[in-house]
Amino acid sequence: MDFVKVGEKDGNIILADKDGNRAVFEFLEMTVIDQTEYAALLQTDDECLVLLRFAEGANGKEVYSTIDDDALFDRVAAAFEEIFDED
Repeated sequence: MDFVKVGEKDGNIILADKDGNRAVFEFLEMTVIDQTEYAALLQTDDECLVLLRFAEGANGKEVYSTIDDDALFDRVAAAFEEIFDED
């Protein structure tokens, strides 16, 4: 599923899905794996950590996508775990 950045509020980003449903996230960190960027976001409503693939869309908007491949998700999660353990 894809989410498009539709705005910012109080230093957080607002993402919307294709149906227009919006959620507010605190941006935590970005990392690169195999030349692809991934973002760690904290959903402000329920403090749920979300890991998403990041790309710039054809229209210049920021697009965040779910990571559907389980093995890739595990690699991304491990990379962020290393980053957060360093802090």
